[in-house]
Amino acid sequence: MFSIQLSAQNNGDKIYLEDEYKVPVRKLLVSVKCAGCPKEVYVASDDKGYIDLSGLEYPVQMKIEDGEYKGVDTLLAKGGHTLTLTTNYNVLDQVVFTGVGRPTKVDEAVSVYQIISSEAIRAKGAVTLNEALRTEMGLNIGQDQMLGSNMSMRGLGGNNVKILIDGLPVNGRENGNIDLSQFNLNNIERIERVQGPMSVMYGSDALGGVINLITKKEKNKFTAGAQTYISTINQYNFSGNVGYSNKKHNVSLHAGRNYFYGWDPVRKVSETRSPLWRPKELLFGNFKYTYQLSPVNSISYALDFSEDNLVLKSDTAGFAEDPTARRLDTYIKTQRWINRLIGKFYIGKNGYLESNNSYAIYDRFRNGYLIDFTTMDKVPSPNKSDNTQITFNTVTSRTTYNNFVKQLGYTVGYDINMETGDGDDKIAAGRKTLNDYAVFMTLDYTLWSKLKIQPAVRASYNTVYKTPVIPSLGIRYEVNPRIKLRFNYAKGFRAPNLKELYLAFNDANHDITGNHNLVPEEGHHFQLSSAFTTIDNNKHNSVISFTGMYDDVRNQIMMGLTEVNPDPTVLPKYTYFNIAHLRYITLQLKNDYSYKNFRMELGASWNKNIATESVMNDGTVYATPDFDFFEINSNLSYAVKKYNLTFSGFYKYTGRQRILGADIMGGAIFGDYMKGFNMIDASIQKEFFKNRLAVIAGSRNLLNVQRLATGSGGAGGHGSSSSANITTGRSFFVNLRVQL
Repeated sequence: MFSIQLSAQNNGDKIYLEDEYKVPVRKLLVSVKCAGCPKEVYVASDDKGYIDLSGLEYPVQMKIEDGEYKGVDTLLAKGGHTLTLTTNYNVLDQVVFTGVGRPTKVDEAVSVYQIISSEAIRAKGAVTLNEALRTEMGLNIGQDQMLGSNMSMRGLGGNNVKILIDGLPVNGRENGNIDLSQFNLNNIERIERVQGPMSVMYGSDALGGVINLITKKEKNKFTAGAQTYISTINQYNFSGNVGYSNKKHNVSLHAGRNYFYGWDPVRKVSETRSPLWRPKELLFGNFKYTYQLSPVNSISYALDFSEDNLVLKSDTAGFAEDPTARRLDTYIKTQRWINRLIGKFYIGKNGYLESNNSYAIYDRFRNGYLIDFTTMDKVPSPNKSDNTQITFNTVTSRTTYNNFVKQLGYTVGYDINMETGDGDDKIAAGRKTLNDYAVFMTLDYTLWSKLKIQPAVRASYNTVYKTPVIPSLGIRYEVNPRIKLRFNYAKGFRAPNLKELYLAFNDANHDITGNHNLVPEEGHHFQLSSAFTTIDNNKHNSVISFTGMYDDVRNQIMMGLTEVNPDPTVLPKYTYFNIAHLRYITLQLKNDYSYKNFRMELGASWNKNIATESVMNDGTVYATPDFDFFEINSNLSYAVKKYNLTFSGFYKYTGRQRILGADIMGGAIFGDYMKGFNMIDASIQKEFFKNRLAVIAGSRNLLNVQRLATGSGGAGGHGSSSSANITTGRSFFVNLRVQL
């Protein structure tokens, strides 16, 4: 289905593209076939929305399959027309870039995708990645006051979910997780999430799934903008951007600062040195340059930088009893540099080559100072464990070539990942390397135009451990134009990382060493899904989808106790073991609905962990318990176009469930139960001066969920109870955005 309006204008052989709000559509790629053309050619609209067709022989067949707008396939007898395009709200028509050989419509892909658009990011008032994901179904977003934001997906921790920027991995995991609050979204166009293993395409750490941040590309000739964000929980953010674009060059620069003064549910931050949620600063910048060799061929270089500063100050408790004692203040600085070089080339009639390369640097500095509360002078702590540095350097190179001949398509590629860890105080022997070299191949065979079969395989060589051959199989069947069925099987694996293999962390509170005998985690993932388009016309769309998933993951790596000294002054010793066996079922039902200016995403999920025992060589039994829980989420928005107003609401219910983690004293893999909770966010957006000025005001955590009671509920013979910090309390925010 498509919507297109033609109107005449006097512009010779130029075609003018505009959206339904009379705004020019810039940098839109269009395929054109003319009577005298030997093959299809591609042209792009300029910064004013015009497509120049001079030199082509009419009539001209013009096709637009961008995904952002309703598809266009029309025959033009002559130039000088205006084409009015209609925004496409059918989720199946959106184009994805993650885990495919070339840009592909969701409706044609074998995997199941969840997409968060830039409009949804703004409506959520989301500044960082964790804020954008926290009401999404199938994800549990946690918050640690020291380690930052973390996640779990279908019972698998964040160390099994690969985070990408434009298809290239992000390094720097702490406690297995990448801190999601360290990724600002000011230059992100969309977020793509794939449920299920993507190990064939992306290798290790993708056993649970992939989250890919797609960066923006400038569409205007000149652009400059700024935005501020202020909230009642002491958040003060500012960022700016500039950009330039013409037919050959596309340049953008984004930079900013997010500052969190700290927050405490009981005390004012100004009255305490150690609030529950510690002060934090994020500095960030992004530079991106794209050289357009042709409308479809390009080379781009990007540099991403972030610096996260966390302050952990000691409280004044006990000062009156011992005024001369010095207290420890800790400053933790995390720096991340990511250099990305990407080339995209269409070769011959159907070939498509994409090369993705990156060099990433991750540094984490910990500096301790002893404070004299009487004079407030400070001196560096003499303890080595209070002053540490660890560095990870990662080189990634992945190139794929995609082509098709009639019903057969294929993608072949290589994937190289080389990681080095440095740090005398954290890495055994000071420096270790871990390299992985892989080749992979995917076939796409279409039968009777309705059945697509996609087998794939990955073979790799690792410099530390033996890696298995990784297969996958995807099947897509089109029952009719409105009903699509999908089946996926994938073998996944996660390689032990450098910390798990070689960590040497010994201080006054820890004695943890790595285990170089670890083997990769391996899993089998089965997925069956259906998508039913119940309504699909100009301004009324509805898609109902059902997905069932089963995961069986063995050799999960957990930290365990190795030695207990009867002397209480001697720390117990810990290391990492392959001890866990996880079996997990997920059933999801979702409806994506839009009618005129109203949009709704409504979903429900049932998740079950199946009780499973793992027996180690020494006879020790580790068990995952039997439990299940529900999730419900809803995202609503209504636009009043006459007044440029948009109202949005976001809701998620997370049912009572076990807390994911290891009982390192030898108990269950999952810990205590956590009480179910509801999360509600809401916002209103008002735009002025043709979208050049926007004001977004809203509230986060309207129900004021802060801490939840946890307790075993009698399971496992433990009767203890405590509480877990979920997030900061109810807050209100204002976001002002100016774009020239």
